[in-house]
Amino acid sequence: MNTTRRRHLRCPMANFLYAIVGADSVKAGIRDISAGGAALILDLPLAAGDRISLVIDGIGLIPAEVVRCLEEGVAVKFLIDEARSRDVESALLEINGATAFSSSDG
Repeated sequence: MNTTRRRHLRCPMANFLYAIVGADSVKAGIRDISAGGAALILDLPLAAGDRISLVIDGIGLIPAEVVRCLEEGVAVKFLIDEARSRDVESALLEINGATAFSSSDG
């Protein structure tokens, strides 16, 4: 049984963002997102531990770290403090509406 509990609620998001890796900037899709991280649809050779920056409309620049590679992208955790995390969550609520969030662990 999976006993892992997510710290932040997450929501699907049909938007795009720009991922900045070194001097390169590439467009990426967002599979789902929370105030603590995101699953990205991204075609870049990244590995767990790599640092990237994300630029998301309505949210701004967010530093992140790759935590695992997925079949079609990566999962990242945001490297932000609690105050910035609350700002991100508020922006996500405005963008997607309060009912878009899910607390499922799947």
